[in-house]
This record gives sequence, C-alpha cells and structure tokens, in this order.
Amino acid sequence: MPTEYLPEELRKYFHFPDTKPCVAPNSLGWFDPRNAEILKQNMTDKTAFIVEIGSYFGLSTRYILDNAPNATVIAIDTWLGSVNEFIIGCKEWIDYDKILYDTFLVSCWDYRDRLIPLRMDSINGLRIVNQFCITPELIYVDGSHDIAQVYADLTTMVELFPKAKIVGDDWGWESVRGAVEKYALEHERLIRSNHSVWWFDD
Repeated sequence: MPTEYLPEELRKYFHFPDTKPCVAPNSLGWFDPRNAEILKQNMTDKTAFIVEIGSYFGLSTRYILDNAPNATVIAIDTWLGSVNEFIIGCKEWIDYDKILYDTFLVSCWDYRDRLIPLRMDSINGLRIVNQFCITPELIYVDGSHDIAQVYADLTTMVELFPKAKIVGDDWGWESVRGAVEKYALEHERLIRSNHSVWWFDD
C-alpha cells in the first residue's frame, strides 16, 4: 500500500456511517485547560497524524482537530464506558454509555473527513495503526485507569512509535501515576506534570 494512501485504506475499514445517528450531540467530558495547553504545544499545522486513546464524547478529540488543522486523528476507544461510572453511581453517565458511540459520532460529525474511529481496545488499536504504516507524531492517552493496562499501553505505543510525543491525562489517579512512574523508571524517561496532565519530556 503506498504511504500516501494509508489513512484512506484504514478508513475503508473504520469510518463514520453514511447517515448521521439520531442522537443528540454532547459536550460533556473531562478536559482540563492545562491538558489543552500542553497538547497545543505539541501540535502545529504541519502535524499529520495524532492518535487519541480514550475519546468518550469527543471533547478532547474536537480540541485536537481544531488545533492541528491538517492532521488526521485516529480515536481508539471501545465506547462501552467504564467501571468508573458505575462506581460513581451517576445515572446520567450510565444512561449515556448506552449510546456512547453514536453520541461521539454525532458530536464529531463535522470532523469526519479527518477523524477515524477505531472501536476496540487500545492495544489492538495501536497495532492496527502500525499495521497500516501510520506513524503518529503525538499520542494523547486518556483511556484506562487500571495500572496494568496503562503500563501495557505505554509499552506498546513506545515499542511501535518510539518517536511519538506522549501526553496523558489523569495524573491525579494513583493507578495512572503509578504506571507512568514505573515505566519511566524502567526506561529512563523524564516525566513532567501539571495538575491532571503529564508528559514525557525527553
């Protein structure tokens, strides 16, 4: 497959539906201004490919697309929700989980020419991106809060995309912080953080 056609080849398998789903768009989510600031510092109008792990309703996805105007964004998410909503016990979020993927599609509909949703777990999603020879310059990690899963995500993304900048959310979660610190210690990576956002600065 010629390199210049790879995103379109991927889009043949993972794409928006022809018809817009009949659900309301939604702007809810968790996206701290400090996350936005660090992401913006790592994006330019020359950025070609960005991978986002964990997109939910697409709040951060839309910010990335707005601030990397020539990039193709590959959003990897199961869109099945997470155990966190059930722990919180918030009926509003649980109800939204039932139509989460359709809500993401509708909320990001205007960006569908530059957005490719991969509805699967993060490890398989990263491997598929690599299989299509797409090399992201930036990976934004906002997925699982499970320490083993976060560590596995980091291991996979660095193995497959060693030159990609990595920025992540949820530094305030002990499990996320523990996984990032464990990986950084084992691989001699320098971590920076600001409130909820963290990134490797090397």
